[in-house]
Amino acid sequence: MKDTEERKNLKRAIKSRDQPILESSIRDYVKKKSDQSRDELLEKAKKLLEVLKCSKALNKAMANRIIAEIEETIDRIKKNRFDRKELSNEVAAANELLLRLRHIEKLRIEVLELKQSTIAELRSYKSPIPIVHNVMVATYLLLGVQEKETKKWTSVQSLLGKTGKEGLKRRIMTFKENEVSVATARRAQHIIGQDEDLESIRDVSAGAATFYVWAKGMIDEALHDK
Repeated sequence: MKDTEERKNLKRAIKSRDQPILESSIRDYVKKKSDQSRDELLEKAKKLLEVLKCSKALNKAMANRIIAEIEETIDRIKKNRFDRKELSNEVAAANELLLRLRHIEKLRIEVLELKQSTIAELRSYKSPIPIVHNVMVATYLLLGVQEKETKKWTSVQSLLGKTGKEGLKRRIMTFKENEVSVATARRAQHIIGQDEDLESIRDVSAGAATFYVWAKGMIDEALHDK
């Protein structure tokens, strides 16, 4: 087939892998195409365009960290069978992120499903063992409350008594784990320690144990790949 100017432009667009340029070149090529016979170059260009669109959509979904959005985009990629070759690495990375996001959501739900009586019991402690206090200091630190504001247990009790937007459950519901700095995560990790026994904490306080697991999960996510 003779190389027209549009055909040359389409080849260059394919080589560039630039979505806007490719879209424009495909439109120009189709306008000039005189017959409806199979055109391998056009098919190649259209396939590449869909690959680029899927890749862009997946990157956006992963940046948004929305489970349903990532799942929907992966389904779109699989329907086009791009997960087998063209976008195999991207899909693998997205699936790995999905596992982490589902775990984070599970931990969030466990906190949100805590009975108010469990939190009230935690608040009622006069002088809890150090790890219980430390768990709550780390929890509030992750939520943006400075250590100096939770140094005294009475201050933690006051925070636990807040409701509405300032309530602990509401703050955890709207918490963005990807916005926690590495420095904050490492400090929280230091506060709760790395050798604590979850069962020992649970024996003392079911509420503290739930916040301990949540805090550990958020710390792990903030320090992922760090």
